[in-house]
Amino acid sequence: MNLGDPRFIIRPYKDEDWDDLCKINDLSRPIELEGSCDPRAFIPLEKDDEGKADILESKKLVAEIGESVVGFVAIDKNVVCWLYVLPNCSGQGIGKQLLLSALSLIEGKAITYVLSGNERALSLYRKVGFYGTEVIDSNCSGFPCKYTALWRNA
Repeated sequence: MNLGDPRFIIRPYKDEDWDDLCKINDLSRPIELEGSCDPRAFIPLEKDDEGKADILESKKLVAEIGESVVGFVAIDKNVVCWLYVLPNCSGQGIGKQLLLSALSLIEGKAITYVLSGNERALSLYRKVGFYGTEVIDSNCSGFPCKYTALWRNA
């Protein structure tokens, strides 16, 4: 499934990857919240019952360097609902390859919702053809925030 980058592989999720997904989420989520939401909105994945259920029900791919999982993406039907890369592996194209691999599994229009202050994520999605500017008032763990809805036609 890897789209040509020899530095890492993209593969389907295995149950034994769960601890790695929690670690990646827990290191990346506070960075995602910066400039978008109150940092107290952060909940470790293992303690986030709603997030945990959401991700476990989704189709997941992971990025691996050697034997180490360094990123993951999760999709639910046509929605890209999770995309995280270890902060120390950021900027190496891993997130983009995870996203492109996930998009290859989606038929029709793909949708995602990005915290409106997360310029790095918004830029990534736009680079691979997502568009949209609809801003939705919402909350993260009870703290107000705004999401930008983005979509990409097949």
